[in-house]
Amino acid sequence: MARKMTSYSELFFRAICTGRMPGYKMTILRCNKYHQPIMTDFLKRLTLLFLLLLLCGFSWTKIDWDSINNSINRKYPEVASITTDELKDKIDHHAHLTIIDVRDPDEFAVSQIPMAINQTKAKKLDLAKDSTIVVYCSVGLRSADFAEKLAARGYTQVFNLKGSIFEWANKGYPLHREGTTVTVVHPYNKKWGKLLNSDLHAYKVKD
Repeated sequence: MARKMTSYSELFFRAICTGRMPGYKMTILRCNKYHQPIMTDFLKRLTLLFLLLLLCGFSWTKIDWDSINNSINRKYPEVASITTDELKDKIDHHAHLTIIDVRDPDEFAVSQIPMAINQTKAKKLDLAKDSTIVVYCSVGLRSADFAEKLAARGYTQVFNLKGSIFEWANKGYPLHREGTTVTVVHPYNKKWGKLLNSDLHAYKVKD
């Protein structure tokens, strides 16, 4: 019995890999009839997944600011942006605006941009619809999504901070924690943390 099971296993794998095996014509024919549509469907699904990843604009081999910003622009074309330099100037000149940190509370607790408030749910924001709002996260992806949701609710002056807190910190701009100046940022994870200068990591990111 064990020998027969081994033979069937060999037959199956040889048939799938080569499509032919002398002496087993009928069995191979059955294998081909059964597995060909399955393999065809699998390849179609795999190709579709690959195309979707390309259309989303995300790269799994290279993480840099250009690829991230291009991805944000493609996915959120209607979201306006503001640079870190422009925001710094507005803060220095006491411009009337609301800065929203959309990161998780544990990230916000490490440090934040001066004047920022922590809010992770766009639907919970209750401000005048013409308020000037700047949103940010670690690199700009989560905040772009947040900004899009605010715009859908009728907010007209929403800006996503390009580069977000990582770029802000990399430029040496001030960071606060409960009103006290600090010099570290939550690195989020190993992948995205590569965009934050290593000396600014609040802790070592695990693999």
